[in-house]
Amino acid sequence: MIEEIVSNLYCMKIPLPRSPLKWLNSYVVRGSDRFLIIDTGFNCEECLIAMMTNLKKLGVDLNRTDIFITHLHVDHLGLADMLVKKSSKVYFNEQEAKIINASNEVQKKWWQDILNVYVANGFEAEGARLS
Repeated sequence: MIEEIVSNLYCMKIPLPRSPLKWLNSYVVRGSDRFLIIDTGFNCEECLIAMMTNLKKLGVDLNRTDIFITHLHVDHLGLADMLVKKSSKVYFNEQEAKIINASNEVQKKWWQDILNVYVANGFEAEGARLS
């Protein structure tokens, strides 16, 4: 399901199978030359099919699309690895960007523990490693 909230801002309901939440509100912002996807859903077939179907209906070109993840929960970033292209930028909020880019060992361990949970929940291991 797609709902236009205001001109060039769309809400897509992405199903969350086996979750009491039932769905995630993912958003697409259509800019003059780029798109922005806000949150993606789980990394699973049901979410991917719904996401790709909705993006096609909206005419979204993933080669001209960036992604904003509102927070580090697998239902909000699970598909990011499948949607991102070489031309994409992935944005996080300031606090969680600090965790992702942390240089001290405590934060790196915390982040690696989170990545392990993501991998256990279907996120691709190749896309979930610290550099």
